[in-house]
Amino acid sequence: MSVVQNALRWYDIGVTPLPVVTGTKKIAIPWRTYQTERPTRREVIKWFTWYPYWQNIALVCGAISNGLVVLDFDHGIDTYQQWQTMHPELADTYAVKTYKGAHAYLFCDDDLPQQVFMAGDDIEVRGWLCTMTAPSQHPNGTIYTALNNNPVQRIAKLANALGGQAESRVKEKGREDETPYSFPFTRQIDRRQPVSDTCSLISQIKYRLPILTLLSTITRPYLSSSDKRWWIMRCPFHDDENPSFWVDSERDVCGCYVPECKAKQPGKQSMDVIDVYARLHKINIRRAIYKLAVELGIFENEE
Repeated sequence: MSVVQNALRWYDIGVTPLPVVTGTKKIAIPWRTYQTERPTRREVIKWFTWYPYWQNIALVCGAISNGLVVLDFDHGIDTYQQWQTMHPELADTYAVKTYKGAHAYLFCDDDLPQQVFMAGDDIEVRGWLCTMTAPSQHPNGTIYTALNNNPVQRIAKLANALGGQAESRVKEKGREDETPYSFPFTRQIDRRQPVSDTCSLISQIKYRLPILTLLSTITRPYLSSSDKRWWIMRCPFHDDENPSFWVDSERDVCGCYVPECKAKQPGKQSMDVIDVYARLHKINIRRAIYKLAVELGIFENEE
């Protein structure tokens, strides 16, 4: 099953899937609005089809996602198995093996608290924010894998999955990974309106999507000048152990210092955002302009 098919499988049962930047646990888009609003099916397809570097999937928890709550057994798979023994009626609900233990998925009709919290010493309850799911890859390389292919079971009360003793020991727990993966160079504009009536299509694309914004969804940039103009990062076009890819955020161009880099073109010393997009998706420039224009809301998809 492809990533987009997996995402749509969740979407079709009422759960909102969100793209996560490959190699991280950071949501690739501004996502807070999706805690109270559902994206369209078309948006989900776009997220997981157009961006090859958004291959991990996170699920929004809570009422907006059909009451999804995830029990995170972070102290080993044996704690999950102990929970199964204590709750045989829920033992067959959909579950995922994680880096440290397991996640058990449930739909809950109860009012879920708007924070991640601990139930007892072993269960972290996520009825809010997001959770990574299979077949995503943890930053350390571990693959989230499904422990079964069973449907997500529904419960009336959250206490039914925790037990009275665990419920009485609830305590708040903050999350370090709740901050969306974003970059401060995205321009805040009304995407429904053109930049100007006389502005060319290419100029509109470059205005709406600064090159540093696009590149920051692939790899993390590092500031290399005090005036915040020059940035450096690992090159997305070759196996780059040491950061060799530079970005001039003032001129909105980039390039690679490595002579044999696949991104280099004869007679061309730098790339703009359209060049980068075309190389990432392995399409020609004309096709890249069309796809970016649709993605950025400059005109409607006519395909």
